[in-house]
Amino acid sequence: TAASGKVNLRSAYSIVDANTSGYDIKALQSVGIISDSMGIGAADALDLDVDGLVTATAPGAIWLNEISNDLQVGVINSTGSSVTLSADRNIIDGNSSGADIRAATAIALTATNGSIGAADGLEIDLADNRKVTATAKGDIWLAEQTGDFRTDTITSSTGGVRIDTPGAIIDGNNTDAADIISASTVTLNATNGGIGEFGLLEIEVTGSGSVNATASGKVWLRSEEHTSELQVTDVSRMPSSA
Repeated sequence: TAASGKVNLRSAYSIVDANTSGYDIKALQSVGIISDSMGIGAADALDLDVDGLVTATAPGAIWLNEISNDLQVGVINSTGSSVTLSADRNIIDGNSSGADIRAATAIALTATNGSIGAADGLEIDLADNRKVTATAKGDIWLAEQTGDFRTDTITSSTGGVRIDTPGAIIDGNNTDAADIISASTVTLNATNGGIGEFGLLEIEVTGSGSVNATASGKVWLRSEEHTSELQVTDVSRMPSSA
């Protein structure tokens, strides 16, 4: 606990949750966590109560859970595994430039009572052919920085969804199940690729929102059968910037 300052932790091995209830780390300014050779909260989320930026770096899996505040992401970087982040409120971009989250195998984000990247898109950099999962009560805005964006499931129960990528937006599961479930407008931007070009991108809009899609490649979208109409506001193809 840092009553009025910062907490910095570094271990040659794992950093684990040894507390069965409440927070593991509390700070009023910021938290920085480094594991030199293993993971951070990999088996059971490291619970945080931080009113400031959170940064974490490890070669193994990183699993962090903010129990009472917004999770303000500085840079969360797993060089060899996955990043899992959850918050009772919002997950927000606390980093002014570059990727907020970097991972090698998967990214999973949950904002139980808030939004993900709503005000200023959360920038991610996930290795090729890996999938993103995001679940929030409010809006979700994710921006891939370097390649294609592959969906696992992206779900907003009361808000909208926006995905930006310099590559393509791809159905990472290649099934008929919904890839994006949104209560409001869905906005998709693929600067140098298609949207749903390699397997249809299934979208379920549960509220009154519509779909806006812009890509340099083909755009293939499908509404989930028996769940909703696909109300399309704009679908555009633009020249590749490559």
